[in-house]
Amino acid sequence: MNHIDGLHINAALFFSDRVSSHNRIRLQSGIEDISSALPQQLLTPHTWTYTFSAKEKDTETGYSYFGSRYYSSDLSIWLSVDPMAGKYPGLSPYTYCADNPVRCMDPNGESFGNPPYRDVTITIGGTPNGSRYQARTYPENNGKQYSVPIYSLTVTGTNSKGENISRTWDVLRFMPYLNQNPQSSGYKQVTGSTPIMSGLSDERHSTIRCYNPNYKVHNSQTPENGGFVIYGNFMIHDGPDNADNTGWGAAGCMEVMGDEGFMELKTFIFDLSGSQNPNTEQGLLDFVSSGKLYINIEQSERPPVEPVN
Repeated sequence: MNHIDGLHINAALFFSDRVSSHNRIRLQSGIEDISSALPQQLLTPHTWTYTFSAKEKDTETGYSYFGSRYYSSDLSIWLSVDPMAGKYPGLSPYTYCADNPVRCMDPNGESFGNPPYRDVTITIGGTPNGSRYQARTYPENNGKQYSVPIYSLTVTGTNSKGENISRTWDVLRFMPYLNQNPQSSGYKQVTGSTPIMSGLSDERHSTIRCYNPNYKVHNSQTPENGGFVIYGNFMIHDGPDNADNTGWGAAGCMEVMGDEGFMELKTFIFDLSGSQNPNTEQGLLDFVSSGKLYINIEQSERPPVEPVN
């Protein structure tokens, strides 16, 4: 029987992701992160030879050897000056990963940086996929519903084995837009009582550089928060669970459909990115800011406004 922080367990397996600074113990009841625990805090008769940064500890010195210099797990600092200290004049030559080991890695003691990411591409199809959805006007709701075409959103990339991977979701690309009172809503005014079809119709190839984990869909209740910013106020975010979940509206954003569809989209992008961050939301923030998430929007004819009889 092993003891870890006073907890009795039947079996434990120590492992590391070998990229970030996160080491963990896998228990029968789940996974416990011990990356912040100092070696002397591990109450176990077993001596861990791999600690903190996935480097084997020298049993004679008690330090971890990275290739260029030794590291002290107890003090969380290097024991000699960074051989590349000239690259980082604003940092102490003894600090590990600029004091940010969750986000950065230093594989050999010479330089640190973000983990390598893989390219991921989002493609918005320009041709309706044959399904339709009944939407309402937004931001003003005139009490009517309108039939709008559903398009396809496909995410492509490669996995850790270099295999090409893709997955497709239904997405609402064009939605009825009505706004006669811009002062109260903050949106662009529409003259008259007839809505227009809002959405991005032009072809576009660009890099998504912003992910907002706190964005909440304004026209409907949903637990699936977050949004990828295409540009300006145009985003990709959560949408209705299915075509029968009528009554959603939008002001030009791409709304991902499906039960937990947007959550699945985020997880799929995160997995393809190669991020080693244990927190998906923080991992997405770091990945998107790296400039490795691309978007291709195919040109599409803006559909007509079609009220439902």
